[in-house]
Amino acid sequence: MFGEQYQVMDAHGSFVDPKTGRKPVKAIYKREEVFKGRHADTAPDVLMEPEVGYSLTHAKSAIEDAKWVSGDHRPEGVIVAVGPNVSAFEQPPLLVDLAPTRWRSTCAASGTSSSAPGSPGHGRYPF
Repeated sequence: MFGEQYQVMDAHGSFVDPKTGRKPVKAIYKREEVFKGRHADTAPDVLMEPEVGYSLTHAKSAIEDAKWVSGDHRPEGVIVAVGPNVSAFEQPPLLVDLAPTRWRSTCAASGTSSSAPGSPGHGRYPF
């Protein structure tokens, strides 16, 4: 499988959109680079991250015009926070930080312990 895996990665990583001269694929990862744990073997062999303005989920061909890119997941996210203890972000928010940050916020509001796995915002979030 590894030979085929590297061929797929090479072909997609070197593909250039003939209309724009840009590469639609921003990054390509092997399963082992992303997933860990006892169920990692059930994850896809190859994962591709689309470049901004491209989607890898809805096209029926290699390059397809669309009115908008919809339904893709990216590590960058949007977070809106309001309250007396909220200040500006020190670093851009990442989606991976949302669950532990929400947990900490919920525990703080209820007065319970917030000891949970994960890193609440890795210091990113001001609440």
